Amino acid sequence: MKNFKICESRIFTNGEQVYRHLSEKLVIVKGAGNTEPSEKELFACLEEAEGEVLLHTRDLPDGVSVTCVSSSPRMKAVEFLDYLFHSYGVMKGDAGYAQGKIPSVLLSVEMEDYDLDSPEAFFMMRGEGYFAECESVDAGTYAQDHPENISRMKQYIKKPISWAYVKSLDIAPEGTLLCIKSLENETGVRFRAEKDSYVMIGCLGEVYQIKKEKFESTYEDGGTKLDIFQTFFDFIPAVELPEKGEQFPIDEMANLCFPKPGSGIYAEMLTRRTRVYDREGSDYFVGNPGDYMAIRSDDRTDIYIIQQEVFHRTYEEKNE
Repeated sequence: MKNFKICESRIFTNGEQVYRHLSEKLVIVKGAGNTEPSEKELFACLEEAEGEVLLHTRDLPDGVSVTCVSSSPRMKAVEFLDYLFHSYGVMKGDAGYAQGKIPSVLLSVEMEDYDLDSPEAFFMMRGEGYFAECESVDAGTYAQDHPENISRMKQYIKKPISWAYVKSLDIAPEGTLLCIKSLENETGVRFRAEKDSYVMIGCLGEVYQIKKEKFESTYEDGGTKLDIFQTFFDFIPAVELPEKGEQFPIDEMANLCFPKPGSGIYAEMLTRRTRVYDREGSDYFVGNPGDYMAIRSDDRTDIYIIQQEVFHRTYEEKNE
């Protein structure tokens, strides 16, 4: 590919080919032999090439094995693979390290469609597409930089249906690190258990962290415990305690709540894959075409992604 150059490497010396994108900090390594490189070797090569994200490919008898490492908080390894695989591969991983595999049959079809002659050419093309096709939104500055965009958005309010919430101190002692995976953030939202920190649960299993002050201004406590046999929830998320290696569901800890009248958002449907970075820039949520980007009416630095089905089931347009 014309936008990649071949780099020499002291890390890989057994016939591997290392390519560095000319403008993006993307490194792609075509592996050689039958040995899977270690995570340490991949990060060493990434540093050597002065990149932020590295993709290592290795041919298998029945497909191609792909490993990704990322040193950038603005680009998670598992999210990058999710884009590259385009729903036809199997993958697992987290923000820093992820692995996947694409069957030969599916990869051959994709290569033929784009008139490509090698797997590495396919991944170079998809890698370039990631930077060209994905929008980035910084919650802390978006409203200030793009007031005209918000003025065009419609306003919505939550439907009067039940939600559930869990106080973080009911999950674990104060200071314990919690990780909760959501529909919009596969690597999980991480935060410490605190007295003013709650976990919200929607009917489809969507979860997010909310501070006590914002919870009390947006929701009314239903006064009853969640009973999954009486209240319809598609999925109850589990909480992971990474420092203890524990994971467990939180439905028995949850209480019902209902949206207060008038609490609303500005929202628009996405036409491109979009990453929304939180106001601190330490984490991000991903939306695909058809999903919605939402902005709280009372806090325009609170911007997030709502999946399409979740949005239609839980929001309705506000009547003027």
